Amino acid sequence: MIALTTRAVIQLRSSVWAVPLLLTATAVGITLVSSALGTIAHLSITIAAVTVLLVIPAIGRSRRGQDLSPFLLVPTLFSAFQNVYLIKVAGVLAPFDLQVTIILNVIDAAILLVGLLLTPGKLTAAFPDALTRLFGIVAATIWTVITAYALFAVIALNVDIPAVAASYRNLITPLLFLLLGIVAAGSTDPRTFARGVTVLSVALVAFALVETVAPHFWHTLGISALWHAKRLHTFPGLDVPTNFVSSERVGGERLVRRGSAFADPVHFGTFLFAAFVMAWWLRKWAVVILCAIGGILAISKGMLISLLVFAAIWPLVHGGRLLRVVVIAAVTAAGAVFVIYSALHSTGSVTAHVNGLVSAFRDLPDHPLGLGVGRAGVLAEVFGAVRTESGQESGLGVIAAQLGIPGIILFVALFGLLTWTTWRFKDPRARVTGIAVTLAFAANAAFNEVALSPNSAAPYCILLGLLITRDGLTRRR
Repeated sequence: MIALTTRAVIQLRSSVWAVPLLLTATAVGITLVSSALGTIAHLSITIAAVTVLLVIPAIGRSRRGQDLSPFLLVPTLFSAFQNVYLIKVAGVLAPFDLQVTIILNVIDAAILLVGLLLTPGKLTAAFPDALTRLFGIVAATIWTVITAYALFAVIALNVDIPAVAASYRNLITPLLFLLLGIVAAGSTDPRTFARGVTVLSVALVAFALVETVAPHFWHTLGISALWHAKRLHTFPGLDVPTNFVSSERVGGERLVRRGSAFADPVHFGTFLFAAFVMAWWLRKWAVVILCAIGGILAISKGMLISLLVFAAIWPLVHGGRLLRVVVIAAVTAAGAVFVIYSALHSTGSVTAHVNGLVSAFRDLPDHPLGLGVGRAGVLAEVFGAVRTESGQESGLGVIAAQLGIPGIILFVALFGLLTWTTWRFKDPRARVTGIAVTLAFAANAAFNEVALSPNSAAPYCILLGLLITRDGLTRRR
């Protein structure tokens, strides 16, 4: 572990990563300090700091043809460490100021995407072939529909703006980061971005190991105050987030999960699978093993499902017929054992995820156009929406419940296009990586609402955007 961490630090120092990391830390510092000046000043200074420190340097680097990987990793850095730097200021931040600081990842990605598209000559170069233009059209269409739904929810349905804004953010997240990856691909090597993700994964697994040897780490730091400021619940008697304790019992006991710097085992496990696949793609076997260890520490069902997806896809590309049959049979058996064990030993989490998905589709005959943005799902409920079982704990369920049949058709079309495109990748390892990332993301979104969150989706969708454009450029050459 020490050798891997040292090698990672050396890699960062010897590359172009050091300055973007310093700029990211500076932007965070300015945002936190400006929060004491009032809401309007805080929002204005935050946008200015992100634009000046992170977006303008990225655009300059793009115009010089230099790699944008460090700046594409910034949203994930915000996601990974936001609960660490927010934990001591949560008690003094106004609710809106806290939400602004929480969505730094989205603010940065949105401004960077717009900045790149407005760069002279970049719009044409951003979509170099018919396939990337098709992705652009599909993503823009879905984004437009979601925006229309959100406006209708505020104007006609009188849904609270915070609930609409929170749901809108998650619904557009896959589109935002996919488009960012496509637009940045002309001056970005997907392998360099993947290396950044693997280096970050080493640091995050090390953080999780610190949690393991210091079991009261988050309680001592005072994470309960931050969670209450976010309007989230903590586990009774432990003063830590509820998902820090496994929903399944092992030997009659619920186990403590590690969330690393994310302070969230779900996001940590989702990130680790992205890092696992990228490490496999780059043949960084030590990091592959570390990510698997991190998944065990997180007790991540999402990562387990994703690993089963990966295990089923690998022989489809690299194996013969017999190997495919054997591996897929083994994966099916492992999945069945997992579902049965969870059903017998769960405290209700698995049932809630399944019911949220099923209920959203069950309600479609009564609400074929959906309930409206901000009116279904856990996140919407946190910000004031009336509780409804429809879509609870399921990303796909939220899409079905809020956007109805139009939303289902559009998102199925998007992921169908992603699957078809990644299956056609010329490089076999890139093909496995692309298909695994696409289907794992879709599987997690089906049974977990937070899969749509920028904390989970950013590395998946950015990598897909980079791979799609790069493969298209390779075919053209």
